[in-house]
Amino acid sequence: MVVLAGMGAESTGAQSATSDGSADGTTTIGPYELPPSRFMSPESQATLPQVIGAYKRASPDQVVKDAIADDVSESAGVLAMEKEYPVSIREQYVGGVRTRIVEPAGGVPPENKKLVLLNVHEGGFFVGANALALIDSIPIAATAKIRVITIDYREGPNHRYPEGTDDVVSVYRVVLQTTSSRNIGMFGCSSGGSLTAMVAARLQTEGLPQLGAIGILSAGAFADWSGDPQQKGTWGGDSAYSAAAAGLTGLPVPSVHNFVRSVPAIAAKYLQDVDVTAPEASPAEWPQKLAQFPPSLILTGTRSFDMSAAIETHRRLINAGVDAELHVWDGMWHCFTADATLPESREAYSVIGKFFHKHLGKGRSVPNKR
Repeated sequence: MVVLAGMGAESTGAQSATSDGSADGTTTIGPYELPPSRFMSPESQATLPQVIGAYKRASPDQVVKDAIADDVSESAGVLAMEKEYPVSIREQYVGGVRTRIVEPAGGVPPENKKLVLLNVHEGGFFVGANALALIDSIPIAATAKIRVITIDYREGPNHRYPEGTDDVVSVYRVVLQTTSSRNIGMFGCSSGGSLTAMVAARLQTEGLPQLGAIGILSAGAFADWSGDPQQKGTWGGDSAYSAAAAGLTGLPVPSVHNFVRSVPAIAAKYLQDVDVTAPEASPAEWPQKLAQFPPSLILTGTRSFDMSAAIETHRRLINAGVDAELHVWDGMWHCFTADATLPESREAYSVIGKFFHKHLGKGRSVPNKR
């Protein structure tokens, strides 16, 4: 399993977390103990100590290096996912952008042939185009029985925002030539969830028809996952602090009064010198942008550092009049869906598939207002 929540380095401007994970996953935070939630499956309770331990054993810089080295299409995580969820995979360039087409073994059933899902992968905007893209796409294609196009969009450190958005929109334009927008869904986990929201906002600017539905998974509609939690445009709120204190980010607990970005430089390059509060970067900060979002699925866990951003995104979508669903798994960590062995992950795959089947093909295909 590849987890990219914890990418950071100790810095003098941040307080170290006082957590220490025990063999059963209980975390000590100062005078308090945080045991595994009794609502978690036995499998997840058994996995939690490994997740905490992975962050404790490796330095933040090593986590980043390992993530890059492990991002290969034949990684152990991908092979395990393919064994659990048989699919076919083929590479294809769409609109000049590299993609992989993932379909359920045996092909897409006739009733779903008009439907397409676009996946924009996780990975902090600097990694994930190979292994993580397939880990995100394989279980959804297999369980929902829908063709998934996973997009290798440009990211840091060699590229800058909004080049990733540009690439996804390029693919979308091509897919629109053969598929009605109301039959096209998009989803992404972590940074891919933020990018999904960015694309939904960009389509409005370009006057393109809006997607039929979107999934923002383990993320919020805010751009900067590693920025100062107290500032607009970032994944802020309680969980930005509590997840770090619980040992589930690998980062020091952010300092409230003297924030210093603590992730390795490579992980922050894509958003470097970007106004993360802009409407197409953090549409959750702009009610008029959110009001034109399609039906939206928000998915998170209570120990994920994205939880507050996810919950706030859902609240603002509802306030903007958008049909939005929020699903939260107690005790679960950032991008837990990358581990196909967990019952909670299988539940999430089912939720995602049912959501897209409920909304795709509904309504009318109309252009966004400029």
